[in-house]
Amino acid sequence: MSHAQQSYPLPSAPLSPQPGWGSPGPPGQFGPAYPMHPPGSPGSSPPTGSRLLVASLVIALVALLGVLAVVGWLVAVGPSPSGSGSAGPLTGSVAVPAGGRLSGDDLASSVRQRIQADGGSPSRMTCPDTTAVAQNVTTVCHGVIDDEDWAVLVFFESTAGAYTALPV
Repeated sequence: MSHAQQSYPLPSAPLSPQPGWGSPGPPGQFGPAYPMHPPGSPGSSPPTGSRLLVASLVIALVALLGVLAVVGWLVAVGPSPSGSGSAGPLTGSVAVPAGGRLSGDDLASSVRQRIQADGGSPSRMTCPDTTAVAQNVTTVCHGVIDDEDWAVLVFFESTAGAYTALPV
């Protein structure tokens, strides 16, 4: 029996890699070790832009929750001693006798009247004597406003007795 050699025709066009197989490797390798998936197919990983979008959405959600927590805390704290919902500074004036020495009772009366004018209900207020009323002189009064203990910082703004009171 004789075997005749049979010849096979060669392809007329060179073979090209199939789409999605990547670049050819070293001789003897028939493609990458893992299949490459076209973008958007079930096996593909999300593009980097999607990861950035997810991260920014998570950060925005955390920031929103932080803002809501602060607002909730402010609502839970309740009203201020002024009864108007804000413990902001109050401005007032007290008559200062010649020599600049102000009695604690006179200052307490003025602070109490100012808090009442703002809607608060001070039931007790005590202030120390101020030896010299002048700009940048500060004193601290203590009292009960709306049935709660409060300290009221009094900042004098002039020798004439103008002041700013800040309940804390």
